[in-house]
Amino acid sequence: MANVPQISITIIRSGYIVEIQGTGASVTFYPYDKDKTFDGIITKCKELGQDLTEDIENFEVKTERHNIDIQLTEIYKQYYEQVSNRTIREEVQLLIIANSMIKHKFQDQTGKFYIVTEKDNHDEIIDLDHQGFDSLLSRIYFEAEKKMISKDKRNNVKTLIKAYTTERRILYNRVTRIENTIYYDLNNEQRQCVNISKEGWEIVDNPLLFRPRDTNFAQVTPDRDYDESRHYVREMVGKSTIKYDHQKLIDEIYTISLFVPDIAHPMDVPIGPKSSGKSMHLRI
Repeated sequence: MANVPQISITIIRSGYIVEIQGTGASVTFYPYDKDKTFDGIITKCKELGQDLTEDIENFEVKTERHNIDIQLTEIYKQYYEQVSNRTIREEVQLLIIANSMIKHKFQDQTGKFYIVTEKDNHDEIIDLDHQGFDSLLSRIYFEAEKKMISKDKRNNVKTLIKAYTTERRILYNRVTRIENTIYYDLNNEQRQCVNISKEGWEIVDNPLLFRPRDTNFAQVTPDRDYDESRHYVREMVGKSTIKYDHQKLIDEIYTISLFVPDIAHPMDVPIGPKSSGKSMHLRI
């Protein structure tokens, strides 16, 4: 039998969260998605030891779920009445909607502000000052209110989000080392990276270590079907117009070093006459 509470669960809305009274726990309030808020409450109850997901035919479970649904329906009714009576300003409406989709917000080491939100079943970092976030604000407000919101009001919301951002994180450009593991950002649609350690390598979900970039610059996904006896970087350097073996060796080591973080990387400046393959070498 499911472990349900002896006393009915009581929930209240506070801004853009719904608190489960007496537990100190809360979930995100999604102003225009009651089902998502409801599912969040049920999931949180399970984490608290009150499993309302299993044995749905059980009378106590059904009664408690119905109790939560009634309270949540009233919360949404009150919210919609506030909106219809214009007691909530447009900026506040947009801020509530935006906060409901923001998982984390932080500032990086350069002072830029970012949010983390869910997209296509994975977490994604978005730069608050990028046009993409401005477009996102316009879209979610239009979907909720079926009307546009001005740029000034969107800017006010962004300013408020920044004002209440206290977390700080370090973001990297392409590659970083965390303890004894190197992470190489593939920057693909799935937001994956390569995890490299002494034990080997694997493709993993991006641990939100890297600055967001256009996926037009995605890297080639590594393939495990390769010949370990071949020296692929050496073969690549061999296709260049470098003449001497010692220079090819320097170039091979230099290319590999570019994937190693936290070391100094010299600038590669090929020298040679016109049409000797300098630009081709750099492209390769």
